Amino acid sequence: LAGTVATETLTVTPTNDKPVITLANESPAFTEMEGTDTGANAVVINSALTIADLDHTTLQSATVAITNAQTGDRLVFVDGSGLFDVTFNGSNTSVTLTIKAGQTPLLADFQAALRLVKFNNTSDTPNTTDRTIDFTVVDPAGLAGTTVTETVPVTPTNDKPVITLANESPAFTEM
Repeated sequence: LAGTVATETLTVTPTNDKPVITLANESPAFTEMEGTDTGANAVVINSALTIADLDHTTLQSATVAITNAQTGDRLVFVDGSGLFDVTFNGSNTSVTLTIKAGQTPLLADFQAALRLVKFNNTSDTPNTTDRTIDFTVVDPAGLAGTTVTETVPVTPTNDKPVITLANESPAFTEM
């Protein structure tokens, strides 16, 4: 028996998949430094996070934000790569990385940068509420991935008391 061949044309419409950021199973914890803060106790929030996007090799932006910031809270980040424009909000509790003009960072570059973001608190009496820190990435088409959250516990330090003497010359009168 001879059959008839039928041809069907299918149209495939691509869908822009969300970028995905995955936090490594880490337990960052911040402990206040004794005395005046120097930033030395700033803690990396997540040093092994990963970013993936099925249909893009870069991002439009990446944002890290403390959602329940307390007095003295700061995010710390320095772009050593020169690939990003770095924008902090006025209180340094949110930082956004966007592509610097003329640069072409890949997902791996955004990933490496986000792995360097640190949490610090400059207060001598930090609030002990655990901080929730959100990571959000946006692809070149403007589609935001699902926000992921890291928790950073904050431990205060009992600072030594300090006495400051006035720089005066005492005068004595014999009686």
